[in-house]
Amino acid sequence: MVCEVNPRILPKTNNNCGLDLGIIDFATFDNGEKVKAPKPLK
Repeated sequence: MVCEVNPRILPKTNNNCGLDLGIIDFATFDNGEKVKAPKPLK
């Protein structure tokens, strides 16, 4: 397998984002938004 990576430098901002990864909720953002975890075997 061949993979080509083109890194790019993103502009600096003063914006930050908190992210918590878990079991029940796949991800919880610092603003309270949640992404449910996929349940492929359910």
